[in-house]
Amino acid sequence: MTDTISLTDGQDTALRDRWPDLFRGAFLVISLLFVLGLLAWDVSRGGHGWKQGDWLINDLEGPIRRGPFGSAMIGLADLLGTSPLIVVASLQAVLTVGLYAVVWRLGNRMPDRRAALILTLSPAMFAVFWVADPTGGLRKELIAFLALALAGTGVAAGSRVAFAAGTALMALAVWSHEALILFLPTWLVLAGMGLHIGLGRLFLTVLSVALAVASALALGYALGHPTVDDHMTVCAALLERGTSEHMCNAAVRWTERGAAAGAAAVMENLNPVRLAGSAIAYALSLLAAGHVIHTLPRRKTLFVLALAAAVPFLPLYPVALDWGRWIAFHVFSVTVILMTSLAAGIQRPSAPIGRAMTLRLVVLALLISPAHTTGAELGGALRTLLEETIWLV
Repeated sequence: MTDTISLTDGQDTALRDRWPDLFRGAFLVISLLFVLGLLAWDVSRGGHGWKQGDWLINDLEGPIRRGPFGSAMIGLADLLGTSPLIVVASLQAVLTVGLYAVVWRLGNRMPDRRAALILTLSPAMFAVFWVADPTGGLRKELIAFLALALAGTGVAAGSRVAFAAGTALMALAVWSHEALILFLPTWLVLAGMGLHIGLGRLFLTVLSVALAVASALALGYALGHPTVDDHMTVCAALLERGTSEHMCNAAVRWTERGAAAGAAAVMENLNPVRLAGSAIAYALSLLAAGHVIHTLPRRKTLFVLALAAAVPFLPLYPVALDWGRWIAFHVFSVTVILMTSLAAGIQRPSAPIGRAMTLRLVVLALLISPAHTTGAELGGALRTLLEETIWLV
């Protein structure tokens, strides 16, 4: 009888210890299936003008920022004898599965799994944000997110292969979208951690130079060819290959508009309620990182650095309305740096995250997220999942 009671107590203790991993894993799987399901839905309807359309901006009929990436997608589609939409959707699916898997593994290397849970399920982290407002998902930052997560895993595991793969993806990211060059400071922080744990000065120097050259060329091309006179010059190659015409009515159409048009759209759509919503959602999105930092040595310095990580992304706010995505850029940068430093043992918490605080932060994350533009998504990911479940039933 005593042995039975001891066994039961041991099982209960093991379950209490493992519940953060179980919840984190379950939600990542649910979120991944949801995102992939919406991707399949987009493809069945001929694609989404923003989520897939931006990936197909091409320079086959004349130079335009982001064009070389889209031209490569179209070239690959021609080579495979399929549609550009299928190529883009397939790439998005592979990158998405990779991102979820790599972030899961990075969290598994952290000594405090409650910290891994609240960081992974922050309101602006992709697993929650892309569910709460699906229009903000599957954009080109997906490439940068996976690049940084791979680099972080390379640091945590002491793997040059993973770090080099992340760096190569980072170069691809800046060529796909000029704004993703703003993630380079995050990459540099991860490179600094790599130097600290012994990845090698020469190795990191070579990667740094290669990434700097690729980024400079990408930025120069984007600045040199910011717009086209008529977006149909971009759309023509897509229509020739049977792509639905509505795919040219969003991101592709914006190729004929400059930063001034983006700034005008920002001013037209701002109002006090949406600004307040964005501010509240932003603050909630930083709570998990703030709480983890509170358990670390030199936390005042780390708090300042975490806030400073927002600076590279500030130029985006006046010229583009997707404020929720810019918030997500900042939150992901802080999160991947924290997860990497903890997983690699560079930072060591003075105390574990409390169970009650963990539950509060998870509930908040699932109930309120930034909208992908301005404002907040009240009900958040939980409301979206419930609505979709009811719709399916």
